Amino acid sequence: MSYNFESGHLEAFRLVIELGAVTRAAERLGISQPAVTNAIQRLERRVGFPLFEHAKGRSRPTPEGIRFYEATRSALSGLARLADLAEEIQHNRAGALHLISHPLGATAILPPVIAAFRLAHPDVHVRLQTANSPRLNEMALAQAFDIGLAEPPLDRRFLNMSRHRLSSVCALPPGHPLAQKSVITPRDLSGHPLIVPAQDRPFHHSLRRLFDEAESEWTVAAEVDMSATEGELVLRGLGAAIFDPITASLFESRGLAVRPFAPALFYEFLIFQPQRPASQVAAAFLATLEESLRTYEEAGDG
Repeated sequence: MSYNFESGHLEAFRLVIELGAVTRAAERLGISQPAVTNAIQRLERRVGFPLFEHAKGRSRPTPEGIRFYEATRSALSGLARLADLAEEIQHNRAGALHLISHPLGATAILPPVIAAFRLAHPDVHVRLQTANSPRLNEMALAQAFDIGLAEPPLDRRFLNMSRHRLSSVCALPPGHPLAQKSVITPRDLSGHPLIVPAQDRPFHHSLRRLFDEAESEWTVAAEVDMSATEGELVLRGLGAAIFDPITASLFESRGLAVRPFAPALFYEFLIFQPQRPASQVAAAFLATLEESLRTYEEAGDG
């Protein structure tokens, strides 16, 4: 037998039990006493057994009514949680967001975006995993994430992907003589010690090519995996570095001299998602991320 209960009837029944009187339940619900009585009667017809026994003008729950009340209270509590969850999802107030990223994204691009997003969506749980390119390819194919960042190339199968590029800048130690120049070129840096990215990164070879084309001396003081490490070494006077403007902005306030670099050398990365409908939380985060990047991309275009 199929039972289709109306939540209003269940709520009236619950309140009569808990408040001890039909009149009090009616007051709490803001309806008339006959309306509550009618709701109880219709519920009794639906379940097929009496919920209350009536004697000497008083009503008290039957043993069956007490059992049914316990289940009713649990069911209504579950419905209330469902309603709260639906409202949270509708307004992006709850949920989980799983991000995967290469080191630069995890150390420079994503932290301010996550902070801004959490201010607007404080109940969203954010998980950020950092991985190198081979591992990111594996994670991307597994599809167990919401949004990812990676340097190209990346296996495009089963992914929605957008390409972004930022104009690289030159970071100089405090007091470096080249800080007097408004734009830094490979010829300016000829013979100066350099902090460069690791050779397994495409950016390393693009930068080396510019130095070779300018017939500039390529003097490597250190080769490192992460832009944040480059910034720390430049700050300590080990040499100059060419990297993305977002990392540079983190170190400029600590004393690094940051200048435009010419000819243009772009740092490229990918934002990717599984080929499935994005959750509202993921869509909202992506909008925040793209808005944050727009500042640097527009500055680079100019």
